[in-house]
Amino acid sequence: MAKTNTKSGTKPANTKKQKEELDIKVRINSLRNDDTHIKGYASANIGGAFAVHNISIIEGKNGLFMSMPQRSYQDENGEKKYADIFHAVTKEAYDALNGKVMEAYKEAQSQSEAQTAADEQDFEEISDEDEGLEPSM
Repeated sequence: MAKTNTKSGTKPANTKKQKEELDIKVRINSLRNDDTHIKGYASANIGGAFAVHNISIIEGKNGLFMSMPQRSYQDENGEKKYADIFHAVTKEAYDALNGKVMEAYKEAQSQSEAQTAADEQDFEEISDEDEGLEPSM
């Protein structure tokens, strides 16, 4: 007889399926170039079934990491606390999502830097061309 979860009445998840790689697609919504510790925001689509928005990409003491969307509340001592709205249940799931977010962030950052360099080059070329022009009237 198969065991069931007494809360939901469902069978436990197939452990073979849990070890399969998650299908995760990540989009970087914005990059930040200011002096804050937040470097950008991402959204993730997990398995075509779940969407997670407002994933923060944060520069910490030990490098970049993702922070899941959170809500704030006050505990019984009146201190402000935070709780994730969405989070990975296993380390493997967290690592898979974090890896995809960091990969997408680095790609977006590279594209942004390349675009900035191209824009600067275009500006320099336009400025050089304008030097020989005299106003006509």
